Amino acid sequence: MRSRGWTVLALAWAMLSSSVDGQEQRSPWEVMLERAKTAVNDLQYLRADSLAREVLTAGVRLRRAQRMEALQIIAAANFPETEGDRRVAQARSALTELVKLDLGAAVPRELSWTGLDSLFEDVLRATYAATVTVRRDNAIAGIDGTALIRVRTNRLSRMSLQARSRDGIDVVTLDSVAAALDTTLQLRVGRSGRVMLRAGEYDFVVSLNDPRTGEAIIRRFAGIAVVPAIDYLPEPAVLDSSEYLPERAPSQRTGGIVGAVLIGAATVALGEALRAAEPIKGSGTVDSRYRVVGFTIALGAGAAAWFDRGRLLDRNARENRKREVQFAAKLRAARTENARRAAEYRASVSLDPEGR
Repeated sequence: MRSRGWTVLALAWAMLSSSVDGQEQRSPWEVMLERAKTAVNDLQYLRADSLAREVLTAGVRLRRAQRMEALQIIAAANFPETEGDRRVAQARSALTELVKLDLGAAVPRELSWTGLDSLFEDVLRATYAATVTVRRDNAIAGIDGTALIRVRTNRLSRMSLQARSRDGIDVVTLDSVAAALDTTLQLRVGRSGRVMLRAGEYDFVVSLNDPRTGEAIIRRFAGIAVVPAIDYLPEPAVLDSSEYLPERAPSQRTGGIVGAVLIGAATVALGEALRAAEPIKGSGTVDSRYRVVGFTIALGAGAAAWFDRGRLLDRNARENRKREVQFAAKLRAARTENARRAAEYRASVSLDPEGR
């Protein structure tokens, strides 16, 4: 029993030691930054500046937070409270780079003092800067759905969001704002029911421009777009005219005009045949009215024949209305189904929040 107790105790100690070792494991950049902050507190300003600048040589291997911390240390090391140790140009340069990295950046309390705060405020007023906030995982619900990217800047700016495929084939503008200080840009994969992006790797680029000075800020976020295809039911555009039945019988225009002329001529001929003989014939104008009557009959019948559109075929008209109702129902069903598919569509965009 005693042996078993010692075994459990040894195992627990090993696990505790392993946990402590894991917590103490830090990157070399973090170790150097910690030493640089200690050097500032010990008034070893040149050493602090040197260590922080060495960290910056790591370039893209640094996280954004590590780069910002190195710049904060450089600013503090070059603008201490002791006036003889100040190197204003180096401190201002570091603060300018810090602000350009993130408009929301600041020098932490443990490194700053009133004079450095004043210098930082002066740099902030003179530097065009922005903060772009993105999420790592961005779910897109619906073909026209969006995820939001917040953009904040210290000058009224034009802003845009583009997706640029890594193969250089596609450059798609996803959203833009004419003028804003604090807004959200819409990260999307589709618009108006249609897919805009292919599935694959992209650089999502946020561009800002100050129209007054022409200065520009660009933030790039590496991303992967998961964009399934969407299949819609075909929607018939119009009812095929060949499916319509004739709704009127053929027009009898020619025959009607000929008939009108014949009727008019017959009326005149009948009038001539029935005209009274002398002397009644010459006693007045009544007997000549048959000509006017015949002409009027011919003109009226001819006009009626000219405007003849054909006899209405009621059965065909009803059949055509039936087909139109069926077509409208089919179109409505297709649109309803396509709207459902568009609403249930799902895509996603994964971004590296670090950006560059």
